[in-house]
Order: sequence, then structure tokens, then C-alpha cells
Amino acid sequence: MRNCAFVDFQHEGLAYQAQRQLNGLRFLGKVLKVERATSNSGKPLQDGKKDSVSVPPTSTSSS
Repeated sequence: MRNCAFVDFQHEGLAYQAQRQLNGLRFLGKVLKVERATSNSGKPLQDGKKDSVSVPPTSTSSS
């Protein structure tokens, strides 16, 4: 996977806050798209106490 990051949070509230604050943010010339990671079945991942938020940037260059 290119241009993608996964971040683990110990508290769901902090993960939600980070997702809201970072989604749409311009970073190094690209707009971040922040989504909650899901399993292959489409259900949110749950591995105990940690939540994951994926951060794949999207290009917004105008041609």
C-alpha cells in the first residue's frame, strides 16, 4: 500500500477526535483522508483496547 499509514490509539475517543481533526487537512501538498480501518468483512477492527485509523492522502492537484 502506497501513501497509507495506520495509527493505533488506546482510547476510542482520542481516535475519533484525531479522525475529525485530521480528515481534510492539507499535508505536504495533499489532502488527508482519514478513515477507520475495517476488516475484509467490512466491520470495524477490534483488537482489544486499540483502535486503528488509516490515513491515506489523496492528491488534489488541478490540471
